[in-house]
Amino acid sequence: MGDEGTSAPSGWLARFLNGYETREIIIAQGVQAHESDFEYYKSQGYDVETVLGFLSRTIGSEFNTNSSLSAEYTNTDQKVHFNIRIVQTKTEYKEALETENLHVVYCGHSRYGRGTCFDEYSGHFDSTGDQWEQGTSNKNGLFRLGYPYVGIPLEDVEHHEYHFAPVSTENTQPPIRERHPHARRHLSRIHLPEEFRDYVVSGFESSDDRYWGFRRHGKIHLVLNAGWENTRSDPYDLGAVTLNCKVFCHFGCSSSLHYWRIIRTTPYKSWERPAPPTDKFAYFTRNPSNKWGTFYWLYYVLKYPHRNNFESWWNSLQWAKQRTNHKLRVEREHFRIY
Repeated sequence: MGDEGTSAPSGWLARFLNGYETREIIIAQGVQAHESDFEYYKSQGYDVETVLGFLSRTIGSEFNTNSSLSAEYTNTDQKVHFNIRIVQTKTEYKEALETENLHVVYCGHSRYGRGTCFDEYSGHFDSTGDQWEQGTSNKNGLFRLGYPYVGIPLEDVEHHEYHFAPVSTENTQPPIRERHPHARRHLSRIHLPEEFRDYVVSGFESSDDRYWGFRRHGKIHLVLNAGWENTRSDPYDLGAVTLNCKVFCHFGCSSSLHYWRIIRTTPYKSWERPAPPTDKFAYFTRNPSNKWGTFYWLYYVLKYPHRNNFESWWNSLQWAKQRTNHKLRVEREHFRIY
């Protein structure tokens, strides 16, 4: 019989028949890291662009933007087809962490070591409200990843006007081992100024308005109840989640200091990478960071120039880390991927 009426397969079928692997990348954008925020800053005269805009510009026409929140790219050297999707809520972030084989990249605030922080809407630097801490719904606020107790500058509460849960001096000082590294110092009794007292969460008040705190860089810090498991945010904390994603990236400021031990070690989450490395990859930032860590990381993950379909992602991720750090060094940025 002849082959009239037949044609070569195309699209996903062609990639499947040629042995291509499909991988999905989730970009979780925290408050002030939305695509719309980048567009806002651009409208104000700043030289910025969105993450999908950057990838489209640097990769070229082969990078297909499907919408403002999704794109795809096929790397013929890797023999991998990438689906890229942006999410911007706490519920979507939790779902991504619990989904097998996803590459999850968070870009946004570290909130001084409390976790990832979301708002469903565009939030600029002058925004106020509980989206900066506990949240007003399951969609916004903190997804908690931190040490049980974290020191927060009082000026942050003043700036964003959110409710907070300090540690009253009527309680003993929190154990040093349970504090964030910045709070492992001598604590003092801080008399909370009157203008902040209405922001104390019910059940955490002190009868004489005194709370444990310290000074750092000349600023008053209060020790807040934070945590990573069995928190006020449960089930939106690390302890309530089974980490099924293949890659966990937290590219907020100084995230290696804030979260590496919480993610990797005992008595915390103990999400240890197996040997040989085939799963449970995790990457963080050293020092205060910016969007370029995310932008360059994604670019190099997509552009890895060797075949690695249906193989461990380790080589491509390490290559992306090395190239990203080299680029950050050349650009004289003061942080690196860890």
